[in-house]
Amino acid sequence: MLLERFLSLIGGLALNRTLNEYFRLVKWHTGFNSKSKSFLHENCYWKDKGLFNLNATLNQTARDKAVEILKRSEENRREDSVLRLLSQGRISSHVSIGEVKNEELRL
Repeated sequence: MLLERFLSLIGGLALNRTLNEYFRLVKWHTGFNSKSKSFLHENCYWKDKGLFNLNATLNQTARDKAVEILKRSEENRREDSVLRLLSQGRISSHVSIGEVKNEELRL
């Protein structure tokens, strides 16, 4: 029983270290401010393998997540963004985002 708890704790610590390293890599990729996966792969792959202790699959998903974050951020800055309209009070906050996306928005 004690051994199981110890091994569980060790596994949890390893997972925390991996997640921390993963999020550091996502942040590092967003610093390039590129929405091109191929650009990031060509210019960062060997650097991030040396700087971050993650396997190739996690490196790839971190790069993809960074690109997704930058694209979503750009979408949310558009004039017709649901988030922008909510923050300006042009849409009632009780209306779900799914309703707004599925129906034509009339202002």
